[in-house]
Amino acid sequence: MIDSRTRMFCLIGNPVGHSVSPAMHNAAFAKLGLNCAYFASQVEENDLEFSIEALRALGLGGANVTIPYKEKVLGLLDEVDGTAEKIGAVNTIVNKAGALKGFNTDAPGAFDAFEQAGVRLKDEAVLLLGAGGAARAVGFALASWGGISSLSILSQDEKDARALAEHIHRETGASVHGDEMNEKRLAHEMEYCGIVANCTPVGMKSKRLFLPKELMRKEQAFFDAVYNPLRTRMLKNAAAAGCKIIGGEKMLVLQGAKAFELWTGKKAPVAAMERAALAALGKRGGKQARGK
Repeated sequence: MIDSRTRMFCLIGNPVGHSVSPAMHNAAFAKLGLNCAYFASQVEENDLEFSIEALRALGLGGANVTIPYKEKVLGLLDEVDGTAEKIGAVNTIVNKAGALKGFNTDAPGAFDAFEQAGVRLKDEAVLLLGAGGAARAVGFALASWGGISSLSILSQDEKDARALAEHIHRETGASVHGDEMNEKRLAHEMEYCGIVANCTPVGMKSKRLFLPKELMRKEQAFFDAVYNPLRTRMLKNAAAAGCKIIGGEKMLVLQGAKAFELWTGKKAPVAAMERAALAALGKRGGKQARGK
């Protein structure tokens, strides 16, 4: 029941119609009996600055930020957490007495997803597909906290891949290189890597660059940031090859739990959040989703 004392939170992005974050966070608030509510708001780019100021003016407790604004909001906040600043992206905003502070919970959420799946990171070579916001967070997490031996970033835009590689190397000191994603380069990297992290929309709707199953080895582990479908073709093929797999729903729930804890100061009911997210995804049927 929403009343005059309800503390409000929201998701800012474009589009947001696919998001399961409202179901996930409202289930968490209900589980802990908190007088809070969460909604999604589709924001046009020209209105982004106004929307961030509205968080302050309307007294919202905070917000999540999703595609395509995670990098663009950095300059609109009063303060940015050190980790988010190093990553170069914010996905969670906390409003404390009118001061807006940005955080990145995608990176620790992704890192926890790997750890909970029992994937060995130390001294492993990682192949990262994509150079967008999700790749930025996942790449930073593995390079900064995972003790990996190297990180190879492949993207359809070679300049983006190289720019992200330089950024992650500069911020973490890890061995990182970027290159264009093509069949020859993909086959070469797959020969040496132990972990593959897909942070592209491939698996949602685009099939123009798909990882051939004949390149997979059973000793490899595969992560996909896509969470609808829960098991993308890449993950299905990897599982059939005997590889460890991690679906994007794990990162979704774990990053959401960390945002919840920043807002409320309470331990997130992760199981309740996961049940709500999976139930919402089931109701969406064939709609595709990545991000929040």
